[in-house]
Amino acid sequence: EPPLREIADRATRAAEARFELVFGASSDLARQIRAGAPADLFLSADQAQLDGLVREGLLGADAVRPLLGNALVVMVPEGSTRTIAAARDLVGLRRVATGDPRGVPLGVYATGWLRKASVLDAVQPSIVPCADARAALAAVESGAVDAAIVYSTDAATAKHARTVYRVPEAEAPVITYGLGLLRRAKGPAAARALAALTCAASVESFRRWGFVTR
Repeated sequence: EPPLREIADRATRAAEARFELVFGASSDLARQIRAGAPADLFLSADQAQLDGLVREGLLGADAVRPLLGNALVVMVPEGSTRTIAAARDLVGLRRVATGDPRGVPLGVYATGWLRKASVLDAVQPSIVPCADARAALAAVESGAVDAAIVYSTDAATAKHARTVYRVPEAEAPVITYGLGLLRRAKGPAAARALAALTCAASVESFRRWGFVTR
């Protein structure tokens, strides 16, 4: 969210493009697009959501590109002395927040990591499913949970929680954010927005906020 707001502000000041930003879980945004919500571009943390819109004819396959990458981290409330050195250290915790595994990309990635580490069955009863990454972060910052599995870019914005473990790239699912131009997007405004979102200045903004650029 912060880099997109930064990019939108810069583009507006430079008269390059104007953005109306809508944030939410990728699955929720895809449902809104299917329901006819006005949109030109869709930046999704879940490639499956983009693929579904391509199959339904709402996105052109040639109008989808990989844009960003991310990583998973484990956070605990700022006053916690808990240490996490591996996925198995989540076993036995009372409450672990992450995205809802039934459709929120963060939850799909998190449970994929736990499954690969052979601890999903043990940790699953403790999982607190959240509507999106921001809700999972809010849960750990408030102290409502013992730990949270979130994106590293969300962790960078935390003020009342600390990162205790970064999931190694070799252990985690590949996290890719794809960008798609909707077929119903028409006119030069959509083209200007796409150019502003992918220009060198925007790439630098994403990197500054911890994203890996593709």
